[in-house]
Amino acid sequence: ASSSVSKNLISIQGQSADAASGQIYLKFSDNSTVTITPSVSNSFYTFSAYNVVKHELRIKLNGTRLEPDLSDLTVPVGQKLTFESYWSPSLSSTDVTTWNTGGGYVNTKFTSGNNPPQYSNDTALNTGNTIQGCYYTGSQSRLVSVLKDVILPNGQVIDEVSGRGYVTVHKPTVANLTTAAGRTFTWNDPELNYGNDVTGVGCMRPSVTVSSDFRGVASITQTINGKYTQNYHMAWPYKDDVMDTDGKYYRDGSEIYASSPIMENDPLNLSFSDCPQSEVDNVYPYNIRIKADFLDYVRFGPNAGTPANNIYVTLATFTWSMWGEYWTQDGGLTVNVVPAATALTTSTQWPDWEGIKSE
Repeated sequence: ASSSVSKNLISIQGQSADAASGQIYLKFSDNSTVTITPSVSNSFYTFSAYNVVKHELRIKLNGTRLEPDLSDLTVPVGQKLTFESYWSPSLSSTDVTTWNTGGGYVNTKFTSGNNPPQYSNDTALNTGNTIQGCYYTGSQSRLVSVLKDVILPNGQVIDEVSGRGYVTVHKPTVANLTTAAGRTFTWNDPELNYGNDVTGVGCMRPSVTVSSDFRGVASITQTINGKYTQNYHMAWPYKDDVMDTDGKYYRDGSEIYASSPIMENDPLNLSFSDCPQSEVDNVYPYNIRIKADFLDYVRFGPNAGTPANNIYVTLATFTWSMWGEYWTQDGGLTVNVVPAATALTTSTQWPDWEGIKSE
């Protein structure tokens, strides 16, 4: 005569079945061939067909599943991202989860004093079934992976079950740095001007071409390292540093110095006109010197998702400089150095400054 065998006496590959449900959970690699013949302690036994369910660990990015073998989802740099891991079909378990988001990724914002916001990747936050507040800053196809230690309701533990998915990150490009001709310092008593701040003629007018596959805002953040000095050949109290960043870079005006909306697949000419000036001392009106180096950040903020939750990411940097000196009583304009903007460099560097320029 035959009789049923207790469920917990049945095993497959050394793993005993749950006494209540008879379920056995095993981890296998995709496309592998294994023997899963049930066994019991009895010498003679038979078994009937049984149901096999594959629980696959998957990843969603902002609600869209990432494919495990190819990238068919593209997101822009700077877009706020939420990664979610899930089982298909669902699995009742307690998971210890860690993520690898593929590099070029930040999830933490911090500020200090007058310094600008800085972002970094705090790996301690890359845990849990869902991770939020994430941003990519560099362009490439990335393999995102998740690793789980799975604890089942019966206490069974399955270590290091992995899931993966690919995502492509788009970063707009910056090219064609040009500078308008005719740059020059001019004297407009009692001011020394770089160009004409009313007409823009003679000022520094750099421009770049920004190309993007996504809509957003292209912008420039400008920093200055410089000194504007009255009566620079004399001692105090005649000599006076009207503006002095003490050899460090300060933010020049507003954080967004220039900006323009950008459409997908429609290259944008992004430019601005800068006409620095300083007024000669009305008590000791001998001379004035304006001298500075500038570091400009070309940045992009995407419209994808919820724009208010996104961040600006640096695309490139360039530099320019100026040096003008004027003597009011003799000599006139003695120094007029106004080179073109230069050194356009692809970059992911966050804007950095020690303070905000004031005169």
